Amino acid sequence: MGFKHYKFQPNEYVLVMKNGKVIKQGVGLSFFCNTLSTGMSVVPTVSFDTFFAFDDVLTSDFQGINIQGDISYIIRDYEKVARMIDFSYTGEAGYEEKKVEAKQVMGKRITNLAKTSASKFVNARDVKAVIQAQEELATFLSEEMTSNEAIKELGLDVVTVSILAVSPSLETKRALE
Repeated sequence: MGFKHYKFQPNEYVLVMKNGKVIKQGVGLSFFCNTLSTGMSVVPTVSFDTFFAFDDVLTSDFQGINIQGDISYIIRDYEKVARMIDFSYTGEAGYEEKKVEAKQVMGKRITNLAKTSASKFVNARDVKAVIQAQEELATFLSEEMTSNEAIKELGLDVVTVSILAVSPSLETKRALE
């Protein structure tokens, strides 16, 4: 009754666990197991993108700046991420929902770290300098995010950071005109 066959896709990294220890792991595994004594985590091997919009980050001259961008990241360490974020697999039905939730958790954590770094960059410059430094901000954020220990501890790697827009808040824009 408890034996079942599982077959996973080539873009899914599977960790099979028994008694709290990983007994088998790899990409796109196919195997039989006793569902009563075996647990699984199934982690996607694809890259992820998370969009961000930070409203009213203050410049050194106390003006509000809005920043929009995108961060692409991958999972580098599947065991680490499976310990930190819930990718448990209990069947096809709940797995898609579980993946969506896990992606939201990872995206939120990366976005929060990006906001801290973006604030550090913006807080050190006046409003005009920030508006003219979109590429410099992207480079700064990319360097900060790729070397961030909290991201590494999650088992993730940031691939790219893109800044799509840097604009003053509405009040600041009116004042500048």
